[in-house]
Amino acid sequence: MTAGRITRRALLRHAAGAGAGVALAPLLSSVPGRRVQAQQAGSGGFLTAAQEVDPVSLDPHNRSNFSSFQAFEHIYESLVAYDKTLNVVPSLAQAWSTPDATTYVFRLRRGVKFHDGSDLVADDVKYSVERCLDPKVGSPWGSIVKPFIDRVEVVDSHTVRIRLTKPYPPLLGWFAYRRGSGIAKAGSADKMNYAVQAIGTGPFALKEYVPESHIIYTKHKGYWQSGLPHLDGMMFKVLTQEEARVAGLRTRALDYAFLSREGADRLKGVGHVNVVQSLRAWVAMLRTNPGRKPWSDVRVRQAVALALNRKAIIDKAVGGAAVPSGFIPTGYGDWYTPQDKLPWRHDVERARRLLAEAGYPQGFKTTVKASPQYAVFDSSAVVLADNLKQVGIDALIVQLVWGQFVRVTGVG
Repeated sequence: MTAGRITRRALLRHAAGAGAGVALAPLLSSVPGRRVQAQQAGSGGFLTAAQEVDPVSLDPHNRSNFSSFQAFEHIYESLVAYDKTLNVVPSLAQAWSTPDATTYVFRLRRGVKFHDGSDLVADDVKYSVERCLDPKVGSPWGSIVKPFIDRVEVVDSHTVRIRLTKPYPPLLGWFAYRRGSGIAKAGSADKMNYAVQAIGTGPFALKEYVPESHIIYTKHKGYWQSGLPHLDGMMFKVLTQEEARVAGLRTRALDYAFLSREGADRLKGVGHVNVVQSLRAWVAMLRTNPGRKPWSDVRVRQAVALALNRKAIIDKAVGGAAVPSGFIPTGYGDWYTPQDKLPWRHDVERARRLLAEAGYPQGFKTTVKASPQYAVFDSSAVVLADNLKQVGIDALIVQLVWGQFVRVTGVG
């Protein structure tokens, strides 16, 4: 089993169909200094923000874990994007059509420039999609669409046609998600180190990335969206310890940081710090491998879901700063399940009966891999282990440093 975060748009849940979730209410803190005020006026300025976890890699097609995405989402774009209400809207592709159920034709914008000044063309799209699907690259995100994409064809310099093996309605959503679908220059992976270098079409160009230290961006002056970006540049300081983020806000060394409730409480009374709190999706996911025993038995997975005490997770792991959620977090259009309709139940006795029916009346031993890089991982894992112990499952928590966790689990 692994416990890990996929994306803040996901939610705390138990994989393999059993399910358990909470939507967290993290705190965003900012210092309204002159640098940020300049951005609000729509002209110039420089933002210094905290990055809670090192990106590990800037590869837009392979290691698209959350911390990587935080770093390269300003650099790379895809054919389409999501707007604030989760509608798919044009991005690098100004339009698309579906002549039949297994064909997508994308017409690229003209005049889109990469950060090195070269033009975006269809060959770049073909290269990027095929690289993501390449087994040698080993992208976990490419594996999602690989069974459905038959081939990518260049129709002309600004038109790309994607042939599918069968109808696949989520294709546009996959591109908009940008996990593995960022468009890079054709052949660029052979000329640069994607782990620490990047050239995209996004609003900001990468100036410097020093692992475990900082990321510096500069404004892409040739950006295709007129008037954007507002800022002249940004720096993300990799500050894995919340104490450092709190200190940075207190001393005005940071303009923005992401804090826990406890961290925000430490800034009470600091007049120049604004704290904004709202529900957002955060995942501390428990993943099992249903291809291996004992997880191949659905009764075991159901027993684990019943063993989880969501209130205890909320109270102990995140200081009560959460509400129960379904697989799709509250606020996601018409897709989410209202709290009063959620199916989650905490039933230790039924969990024990299911384990007995599955052939594990005395429970079993297992391992939970987690990373201390996010405090919520550790605290959630501790509560999880205690929940499992109550039904006879002895879970040993194994902590991995962030880079190792991402490599071992393929998520983060």
